[in-house]
Amino acid sequence: MASSPWLPVLMDELIEEVLLCFPPHDPGALVYAALVCKAWCRLISVPVFRRRFCEFHSTAPMLGVICNLRDEDEGKTFIARFLPTSSSCPPCADRRSFALDARHGHVFLYNT
Repeated sequence: MASSPWLPVLMDELIEEVLLCFPPHDPGALVYAALVCKAWCRLISVPVFRRRFCEFHSTAPMLGVICNLRDEDEGKTFIARFLPTSSSCPPCADRRSFALDARHGHVFLYNT
């Protein structure tokens, strides 16, 4: 039984869909995937894939801002506070937390 001429095209489309799901904060994963074989490298290298990858991983909605505010009780220390952009608010952070950095939706807090 001869293989269908559509099979390679279908496989490329399936592989491209899987590659689109790679996390955007780890570009090294796409580099490793491109090293698997020439076909995968070709799929990842075309501008259409890069455009689809960026569209698929569009910017997430901003739920709020984390900032360091002076502690009203002690005055000299700062604590991390979440200022929501909507009416729903997550639980308050620990009073000993200090926001150091934020990237790709993750906040790095330091507890004193």
